Amino acid sequence: MDQHHLESARTKVAGNPVLQKLIKDYANSVWDVLHAKPIDRHKLVKEIEASSEKLLSLIQESEECHFIQDYTTAVLACYIACIETSSLARCFKKLLEPIPHALLMEEISFVFLSHLSSDTHMTSATMSKFGHLIEQCAEVQPLIVDSYPQVCNILHKHISLALNVNTTSDLLYSTVKTSLVLFQHFPQQTKLHLSLQVNDTSSPLTSLVQSLLVVLAESHCSSETVLLAGTAYSMMLNSLPCSPVTICSLFWSSLTILNQHKKFLNWEQILRNSVDFEKKSPHIGAIRSDKFGCLSLVRGFISSTENPFLLLEEHIEGTNMNVPLIMRLFFTIYKMCKTISLDYHSFNLLHIWYSRYLRLLPELYIKNSSGFSQENREKLESQSLELIWLHWDSPVEGVSETVSNIFHIMCQIWHVERSLGSQDGNALPQKLLQRLITLPWYVKGKYKLMSSLLQFLEYNNAFSNLEEVKSQLVMCMATNHLVTSASEVYRVYMTKLALCKDAVSIWDQDWRNTLLDGLANEDELVKRNICHYWLPSTLKFIPQCGQHLSMLLTGALSPSKHPQLDLCHKLDLQSKWSHPELLHIWIMVSLTMRNLSGSIEWNEALLREALCSESAPLRLDALTLLCSSAKKAEMLHSLESKLLMEALPVNLNIDSAPFRQNLVSALKKLLIRIRDSCSSLMKTQNLSSIDHSIEFVDWLHRLCTENLVPGSNFQRRKMCLEILNVIYEVFVLPDLSYKRKSFVDSLKKLITFAQQEKELWDFTSSMSFVSILLCILDGTDEVRELAADILEKYFDWSPKYLSSSKKNLPAHLLSEALCLCNSPRHPDCLSGSLLCKLVFCKVIADQKRYFTIHSVSRMYEVEETTPSELPSTLYFMRSLLKQIELGLSAATQNPVVASKEKSLHGLICCIEECLPYCIESVEDNEVIAWQSVLEYIINLAIRIINVVMCILSGGQDSTACPSFADIAVALENVICDSQATYQTSVVLSNEYQFLLSWCWINLKESSSLLGQIVNLVNKNQKRSTTATKNLTLSFEVYQKISDTFVKVLTQCRHRGAIENCRSGFIDFCMTLLSTKHSASSIPEKVLVQILKSLNSGELDVSITRRSAGLPIIVQCICISERKTKNGHLMTYSMKSLFATASQPVPVASTCEKRDLNQVHALNILRVLFGDNNLNTGLLAHISEAVKLVIAGFESPSWAIRNASTQLFSTLMTRMFGQKKIKDGCVLNTMSLEELAVHFPDLLPFLLSKLSQSKNVQRTIHIQPSLFPVLTLLSNVGASEKIKDDTVNLCDQFSMLIEPLTESRVYQMRELAASAMVAVTAPSQRHNKIIMLLHQIPNIQDQHNKVHGIFIFVEKLLQAQSWNKDDLKSILQKLINLAFPQDFPLDPPSCGLIQARLIQIIKNTVLATPGIDFLGDNWSQLCTHLWQQIESTTKNSPTIGFSSMLSEHAELLFHCTTASYVAGEADSLKPVVDLLLTSKCYEVQERCCQTLHQYLQSKKLPVTFWESVMEQFISLQLNVSRYSPIQITVLDLFNAVYLKWSDHFDNYTHLHLRTEDINIILNQLREELLSVGIGTALQSTILPALSICTKLISTSPSTTKFEELYLMWSSYLFQQLGNVDSNLRMALSQSLAIAGNAVLSTINLLAKSISPVSQKEISYKIFHTALYLLQDDINEVRNWAAHFVHSLPLLSSLKQFSSLQSNICLKLLFHHLVCHYPSAAWDILYDLLCYNDGSECAASLEAMLSRKLQISSWQLFDQEDNNCFAEKMVVNQMAHAALVKLLSNTKPVSKREQYLSTLCTSVLHKGTILFESLSKNLKEKPLLNISCDVQVFPVIQGIFLATNTIMDYLYRHPEAHIEQINNLKSMYAKLEKVRNLHPVIQSIMLQAT
Repeated sequence: MDQHHLESARTKVAGNPVLQKLIKDYANSVWDVLHAKPIDRHKLVKEIEASSEKLLSLIQESEECHFIQDYTTAVLACYIACIETSSLARCFKKLLEPIPHALLMEEISFVFLSHLSSDTHMTSATMSKFGHLIEQCAEVQPLIVDSYPQVCNILHKHISLALNVNTTSDLLYSTVKTSLVLFQHFPQQTKLHLSLQVNDTSSPLTSLVQSLLVVLAESHCSSETVLLAGTAYSMMLNSLPCSPVTICSLFWSSLTILNQHKKFLNWEQILRNSVDFEKKSPHIGAIRSDKFGCLSLVRGFISSTENPFLLLEEHIEGTNMNVPLIMRLFFTIYKMCKTISLDYHSFNLLHIWYSRYLRLLPELYIKNSSGFSQENREKLESQSLELIWLHWDSPVEGVSETVSNIFHIMCQIWHVERSLGSQDGNALPQKLLQRLITLPWYVKGKYKLMSSLLQFLEYNNAFSNLEEVKSQLVMCMATNHLVTSASEVYRVYMTKLALCKDAVSIWDQDWRNTLLDGLANEDELVKRNICHYWLPSTLKFIPQCGQHLSMLLTGALSPSKHPQLDLCHKLDLQSKWSHPELLHIWIMVSLTMRNLSGSIEWNEALLREALCSESAPLRLDALTLLCSSAKKAEMLHSLESKLLMEALPVNLNIDSAPFRQNLVSALKKLLIRIRDSCSSLMKTQNLSSIDHSIEFVDWLHRLCTENLVPGSNFQRRKMCLEILNVIYEVFVLPDLSYKRKSFVDSLKKLITFAQQEKELWDFTSSMSFVSILLCILDGTDEVRELAADILEKYFDWSPKYLSSSKKNLPAHLLSEALCLCNSPRHPDCLSGSLLCKLVFCKVIADQKRYFTIHSVSRMYEVEETTPSELPSTLYFMRSLLKQIELGLSAATQNPVVASKEKSLHGLICCIEECLPYCIESVEDNEVIAWQSVLEYIINLAIRIINVVMCILSGGQDSTACPSFADIAVALENVICDSQATYQTSVVLSNEYQFLLSWCWINLKESSSLLGQIVNLVNKNQKRSTTATKNLTLSFEVYQKISDTFVKVLTQCRHRGAIENCRSGFIDFCMTLLSTKHSASSIPEKVLVQILKSLNSGELDVSITRRSAGLPIIVQCICISERKTKNGHLMTYSMKSLFATASQPVPVASTCEKRDLNQVHALNILRVLFGDNNLNTGLLAHISEAVKLVIAGFESPSWAIRNASTQLFSTLMTRMFGQKKIKDGCVLNTMSLEELAVHFPDLLPFLLSKLSQSKNVQRTIHIQPSLFPVLTLLSNVGASEKIKDDTVNLCDQFSMLIEPLTESRVYQMRELAASAMVAVTAPSQRHNKIIMLLHQIPNIQDQHNKVHGIFIFVEKLLQAQSWNKDDLKSILQKLINLAFPQDFPLDPPSCGLIQARLIQIIKNTVLATPGIDFLGDNWSQLCTHLWQQIESTTKNSPTIGFSSMLSEHAELLFHCTTASYVAGEADSLKPVVDLLLTSKCYEVQERCCQTLHQYLQSKKLPVTFWESVMEQFISLQLNVSRYSPIQITVLDLFNAVYLKWSDHFDNYTHLHLRTEDINIILNQLREELLSVGIGTALQSTILPALSICTKLISTSPSTTKFEELYLMWSSYLFQQLGNVDSNLRMALSQSLAIAGNAVLSTINLLAKSISPVSQKEISYKIFHTALYLLQDDINEVRNWAAHFVHSLPLLSSLKQFSSLQSNICLKLLFHHLVCHYPSAAWDILYDLLCYNDGSECAASLEAMLSRKLQISSWQLFDQEDNNCFAEKMVVNQMAHAALVKLLSNTKPVSKREQYLSTLCTSVLHKGTILFESLSKNLKEKPLLNISCDVQVFPVIQGIFLATNTIMDYLYRHPEAHIEQINNLKSMYAKLEKVRNLHPVIQSIMLQAT
């Protein structure tokens, strides 16, 4: 059972060569287990199953006694070693079957008895095996019977040992668990050996029982151990040979004695007390509810006791009742549930109790004892519900789920009782359901209870209040935290509905519109959640609904009449939802149907429209529909492949991570479908059916590979790499050991068929290798790492695949990798380290090849060399270390030069990447060499850190942390010392940037490397067989690493460096705390040293940035400790930190450059409380932390107040969760009662703090602690019904808080009002509001008090849903206050108060059902508002007057709009006119804002917006230039037109005069062209100008169109380079508005507009569109796509409602070539020839040279303004368009003129390319300048242009083009250039 037994078995096998050979040949896994090597469980099981028959037959044939005995010893040792893994144990047990029983028993007895007789204590692992052996091995059980007392004695000794050393180690847990197994499997022996005589309690079993009692009484034992002890003790009680009464009395005696002193914890005392308890049961109050041991004993007793014991009736003294034991236990458990320290375990116990109670219920009804009365059951029920109400959203992990499960069992109990005739139908459940529905919708816990309740209600009762439930459920779909529980309620509704007759009709009437509204919701989260949760539930339980919905939607989307859908239904759907919304709903319904049933009716037209839509979610769902199926092996349909091949190429660069992830997931399902379907057809030899699928997979692979060319953006690369990864994962499995043999064989046949028969699926081609390899040079971690992972897993790196005619390719890759690692730019270093890792793993390690590294200036040369005595990995690692040593030496001499030329951090990254692979494969004979290397690396990393820290501190060896200013001075001094000509400057010099970056990154990477090494050494120790072959580090080395980490964390401020050091330090701590190394105490020593230094003030460190690394030290150690299931370091930390933070601030002023220790303690607490990993252990400390923070707010030190504020924010999040706000209302769910339950000592403390703050309303100076107190109370949600015992507390809070609502400080009034809401019961709120409003007329001169009352009233109205009568009375009272009968038109004395009152009325009116709600008061309200606004003067006489008028205006608008929509009045237009022409600017602005809201809500018809547009035109004619309202009005003007552009395209809908439009047009043009205009005004004027341009273009006008269009198109063209996104949006909108109208007009008026102007206008318009279609903002691209869609396209896609921008890019080229050939030529020429406007190619030459030198003088690349402008993609489109243009151009002379111009440009630039490429491609077979991101598109464009010319000459040999011979000569030279990118080579081959 331990290493000694395995060693003995190994010795026997080693002495028996025949057996040794047999084991190695047939059971190598046995050999691995014997030698404690790491094993693969699945592989071992398979191996034993495959070879067991042969092995067993050979064993049986052997006649040698020693042979069989040695075999038995070996296999038995393996069996015991693997006993804890049942599958392995069964396999080894099978190998023991042929062994004679006597021999097997002899061997087992020897092993078993040797442990019984041994004086050596077992380890926890040995004890665990001992327990499993007792439980599983039948041969051991007779031995247990014979030696039961000895076993008990051993268990007793080990428990005592574990308790005496005060340990919570695994030994105690294993021993208690073994005791449980003993009692469970040997009850008869327990009866025999445990005496029930008081004077005879000296047996070993008695000692064991007493040990278990001690465990139950110990407070430091782990909870798992104590729970097991309780179960074991209860098992023992149940085994005793006595009556149920005696056993119950023993249980009560044990329970009561656990509350006493340890000296009473003996079996004799329990027996004595039990005699008394047989006569008289103990009182429940005598049992303590806060002891975990008592809870464990009760839990064990309920779990393990048989029914008769729990049904035993006990007499209650003082009553005539005999109460069943099960019910008596409930009230004990109820008390425990009210104990905070036992929260989770007590509720888990209650759940166990209810489960047992449910099973006992029928028997309890049969017995019908007096204690099982209706009164007792109701009491039990009410107390349980009370617990559920208070804990359904408990912050303790697991409690809320347990409470929900308890409630579900209660519902089952009600159901059972109803069947037994006890319950009154559905009365109680129905009452509870109504209570749950009335709770606020955002209370999460109620939905879990509702779903349980609904399952046991009748149909009619379940569907009461359906509308209210539906609205609440839909609101939950807009939140992430409520969606699961609310969807479960919907699922239960569907299960109920499915049982009804005519379920589809009922669903159609009750739920259809709700579901469709959700699927068409503008909130994408609501749409996704309803699609993901509701739709599958609906179609799963009521499948006919899917067919019904599909029929409705298809009919509504069809342009013609649908045979199964009447016109009324179609019009109803079309009136409620737009065509794109219906299309998306149809796609989602079809997708769900296919996922559930696997079959749908294909509609190609609708699918294609969805795939072309501009909506990314719609396209994603359509693509997913094509890929998904419930049939896992369904063949790929031709329609699926056809549509996917059309859609996938234009969806590779979507800028949405969810889109990418979901599409890749869908494609993976499709590829698995293809693989499985093809494999099954291969078995049936139906090969003709799989061609289509094989071709599709090959096309998909080629598509992804071709899109990985340099210049593709991040989105395209990431998408293609993820798809390639899926293809390789599905079809090129790297490891087949876990797959079925049949699966492997069929997959191999499929791959062979595709590659050999079809010559497809060349997944690892040279093109694929190069394309993926170049992605490692990408600037993003995701792309780099994914590319490296693919190359490592799936590509063959053997020499035959990596051969190169010019140079050893691995050496070239390694050389380039090291050069990248030497770059000062960190992204280059990361790319180099990944490339180095690839070569290291696949070539150096796997192929055992050796390379030497030579440093030449900044470059590295690598050559392959002959093998050495050292392992290849070790040889290479030493070479790397040598280069780092040289770099460190250079850095020591001249850091400035080294920061550019010797980037140490890149080589450190190489070691980090390669080291794990080295350590994994270390052989036993290499351990010493690797250990010395590791120690060398550690010392080297520490030296690098010391050098960097020395540079940053200016050479001072001090423990102080230098400030950023000190660091800047130090670096400047270093640079000045190294460069005599260096001059300091305000701007950071290149030298400074390089040096600073070099320091920080080296610090980060070296720290990370230290943590990694410690982790790797620990992993190696776990894998190694013996201690002599372990990689180990000495205590001194660990101490040096620890000191280095502490040094960095306490002497560095840089966040990035600290965070990387954090990851290394947490690895370090986790490793040490999980080992038994002598250094395992180092983390604890570090923690104690830091905390003691803080507490005593000895820590001489100042880190102003939130204490920087100090919190990380404590945090890392506490997190690491969690793995040991111990919490003493956390407890110590909290105690020490609270003590430090509570220290008084010294009166004497300290140095301002030193932080206070109290501040450090608060910052550390903030980090600890903010860590989710530590949440469970910190809940008990929250109350103390809140008290500490509130005291900190009153500190005289600003630093302490600031730190307290930050900690307070973290505590609020920890207590109440993330702040959730919807529609301006905070969704607080923790009620005052819940707060009192979870944090019982907090409310009295808050009350005491409030009582210290009196009369603050009269002063502007307030007590600082009021802010956290009121903020905390304002975060408390309202209670449904405040309990009687809480009413007094609430009254006390109200008395103290209410005076604060009249404070002179506004924020105080807000906080006090919010806090008052929490302490006001909902039942009292109506009366409270009426009472407060009644006071207003008498205190109108007390402005602060009135204002505070209005704030309080507003918050009360927002806090809950109100019934109609209460709301009407409140609203009437508010209106009477705002507009009394003697209402004067003079402004009130305080406009702010009146504005707040009107705001309350407005919000209340918006919450009412409509104009009928107020009746006649509605029109009176409108009249008062009109009069108030009409009497406005320009000057505001009082403070807040303009704000008040704005509120009046908005309320008037809402009221009038409600009347207008209801058809009651047509006064909306005059109201808008009144507000827009008001003399008050704020009124005008509020009117425009309100109009914006109504425009988005679609509540007002287009006829209203016609009149609004006319008013805007009128207002624009009269408004002065640059007035404040102009931008607002024009913004709204643009928004209205864009919203209703289809309607306003007809000029007659706007009754406007052409003269007015011309006037506005001239005004806007003049303003737009004026000097100094800002981008905000430009962004507003430009769309308005475009609208007027379009309107004037469609009217009979005398406007000079040529001048107007030239100005308009030129302005768009000139602004393309502007970086302002709003202006680019305006450009795109302007193009969509007027682009087609301008082009159409110049075509119609071709005779009156000069050809030059026509060409210029069309060129600039199309160039602008081309640019905007590639913008990085999705909305800009979509508006540009609208322009293309508006063109008279010849494509069938024109009929679709919208088109994606990528599709529009293709359509734009096609339209341009077909209709505007002259402009097309200029655009295509510019694109392909990289024309920047100059005649020469100097810019090209400059770019080529710059790319070669950039890393030496520039630390960061300049980011492209537009990552979506992919030149390589545009080049391909331009090439295709140019070919089409040439074929369309007539006459031939014109065509040849084009080609001649193109030839001249290509010849000039191609010559420059040839010279540059010839110089820079030599000896660089792969990573060369032709693969550069910026260079590749240039080469591609020139070669494509050349290809076009050569292709034309091939087709038209008679053509005459000047310089063609020169071109051919130049092209012949280019053909000789080698090592070009494969794509360039393929273009050259096409031209050839």
